[in-house]
Amino acid sequence: MGPIMDRSRLDAQLAEVGRDVAFPQTPPIVDEVMRRLAEPPPLQTRRRRPLVALAVALVVVSMFTVLPGPRRAIADLLGIGGVAITIAPELPQTATAGEFSGNEVTLQAAQAAVEFALVVPDGIGEPDVVYLDVSVPGGLVTLAYQPGQNSFRSEERRVGKGCRSRWSPEH
Repeated sequence: MGPIMDRSRLDAQLAEVGRDVAFPQTPPIVDEVMRRLAEPPPLQTRRRRPLVALAVALVVVSMFTVLPGPRRAIADLLGIGGVAITIAPELPQTATAGEFSGNEVTLQAAQAAVEFALVVPDGIGEPDVVYLDVSVPGGLVTLAYQPGQNSFRSEERRVGKGCRSRWSPEH
């Protein structure tokens, strides 16, 4: 191995060699770069951007639907925090048309058995019969009224994402 050269001597020798080597002149690239930047992107790139944006949106929406924490936060933000989405191995049995599920109880007993507030429609008084089914997760309460002068019907209208319910004797 040869002698170790100090840095100043190495710098001087490299500068001397650099003067003897013929390097080509740097081409004028600024004009070419500016011209290419002004051109619209190729068609393939323009088509890819919306697809990438759609893929990212689908991933984000999937994460919010699958993960319980974000799903709960969005439900609370939209004011539907009372909705519980659960995955069950099988669906619970429900009543068929004209039948009510559960046992006959008082309105007070039904309210005491469930965690949600029971709302009785204004103007028609107490229900004739109240049914409580505790086999349904969270409980199922049915308020039944006999047909008559004070009978009201529930109407629910869905418009876009909104939902409006009302009670009226006219329909």
